[in-house]
Amino acid sequence: MLDIWTHKCRRLDLSRVEDFDKFWGGFTEYANLTQCALDSSLVRERILSGGSVSFQSVLTTILEVYAERTGKARYGEKTPLHALHLDRIFEWYPGAQVIFMMRDPRAVLASLTQVPWGAQWLDYETRQWVRIARFCDSFASDQRVFRVRYEDLAEDGERVLRRLCEFLGEDYENSMLNAAEAAPETSKKLAPLEGWDLEHHRKSLEPITKESIDKWKTMLSAYQVGVIETIAGKEMEKHGYKRTSEGLSIGEQVRMRRDRVVRSMAHLQKRVQRRVLIFLGQAEP
Repeated sequence: MLDIWTHKCRRLDLSRVEDFDKFWGGFTEYANLTQCALDSSLVRERILSGGSVSFQSVLTTILEVYAERTGKARYGEKTPLHALHLDRIFEWYPGAQVIFMMRDPRAVLASLTQVPWGAQWLDYETRQWVRIARFCDSFASDQRVFRVRYEDLAEDGERVLRRLCEFLGEDYENSMLNAAEAAPETSKKLAPLEGWDLEHHRKSLEPITKESIDKWKTMLSAYQVGVIETIAGKEMEKHGYKRTSEGLSIGEQVRMRRDRVVRSMAHLQKRVQRRVLIFLGQAEP
């Protein structure tokens, strides 16, 4: 979200109401604030009444309003790709505390195949995992960053959560091991969910178990595992994830490269089409 909107709207001056409304119209359509039971018009009013308007003030106001709405003393944000923007996050919020969760990329990609918006291009998503892992490794000695493996949380949740609470300066409670105990009150304050969103919310309330660690073995094909291990193998081993294959055959490597070319051509076609629409005045820059 940070990279998309700060780049997409980089030519806009958010301190001008006209420019802000151009940004806000697209952003609220993308972010779907109504799902969090937030009134976009009221959030807009609060942003504009807060003084100097910037991308930072927009994000801060949304998080503050959401925390107030759900009755929370602290707020957090968990967009995965924000892991690539820790420099900016610490610039905006010097006192921020970051929790970085590492997970087996095969499990990550298997999970992404189950969501409407994810894992259309396996090689691209795997490279994103490698990119994020390497970037966060550069913060390994930063005291503001708490690193934890998903697998450790699944195998010994209490130990991991006690360490996490110590890092955050919060008291540990046994209910933290069961999200369903605390979630009902918060859920009442959110907009009604349906379809995939409802199912995803239901699953998020289930306890994390050891069974979830190896689910990818029945969800991914041998080719998919080969793609992931070929691209991310070295990074996987660095973080304790053993390879299960010898990589891709020559034919499978050709297939992977062909898929990448197809994706690149499709992306280029969309960019050209958009440029044409902008030139014809049928779309905004």
